[in-house]
Amino acid sequence: MDPLLRGVCEQYIDSMLEEDRIDRIKNLVISLDLPAKEQVDTALGFFLGNIYSKIDDHYIKMYNRLPNDMELTDYHQILQRRSKEISEVFIETYENTEKPPKVKKRKVKRKKDDKAEDPIDPDEEELEELRLSLSNGQMPETILGIPTSS
Repeated sequence: MDPLLRGVCEQYIDSMLEEDRIDRIKNLVISLDLPAKEQVDTALGFFLGNIYSKIDDHYIKMYNRLPNDMELTDYHQILQRRSKEISEVFIETYENTEKPPKVKKRKVKRKKDDKAEDPIDPDEEELEELRLSLSNGQMPETILGIPTSS
């Protein structure tokens, strides 16, 4: 990997480790409603995928091609050298996350033959609207700030 691209790679990793960038990734992962154990791994995956994509973009802009195997090895060595620093940032970020208070569900008294569905708690309803789910058939207006309709 040429020194210019190595420097771009290092600088991009540094910029992605800034608090506001980490917070964006964290908020995205939280919106996916994953179990807590999977959140750090998912956030780390978003982080590494973003960096990997950016390096590919730079190769295409500079050389009009994707990196070859040797150049990828250099890139992997940079990530390997900085892996402890990167993982510590994510572990620390998720350890300091306040867990939202649990909302007590209201019990509804019913007659024995009443088959009405349980009412949705207003807080749960708000959360349900925020969740990204293709199974509900509704597309949010934007995903990651990108409009979904033309």
